Amino acid sequence: MLPDSRGAQAWAQGHVPGAEIPRRAATELDPAVPVVAYCWGPGCNGATRAGLALARLGFRVREMIGGFEYWAREGLPVATADGVSARPADPPHRPGRGQLRLLSPGAGSSASRDHSSSSCVAPSPYR
Repeated sequence: MLPDSRGAQAWAQGHVPGAEIPRRAATELDPAVPVVAYCWGPGCNGATRAGLALARLGFRVREMIGGFEYWAREGLPVATADGVSARPADPPHRPGRGQLRLLSPGAGSSASRDHSSSSCVAPSPYR
């Protein structure tokens, strides 16, 4: 079971196929079946809060790290009122060669990184 802890407007914009809204999930879940809660993304704690509430009701709960944002960015299926679709996965975002720059001694620091075009994207456990 996948409880989606986001609000109705976010749900309508897209959700993991088969997911449920937690308000209904607690009454419809089988305590013998593990639950994976998710919210928007890494900066959202909705999945943590929903997971805690469900765990207190006796469910075995896990949290989908990266949330719906990274689910969609990995090119996995997304459900809306119009049906289920998937878009191509985002390319990996890793620093290119030569972006680690060492400063010479006396330049104010022993090392520096150019973060202008890098971002951290963890590998997906769902592939």
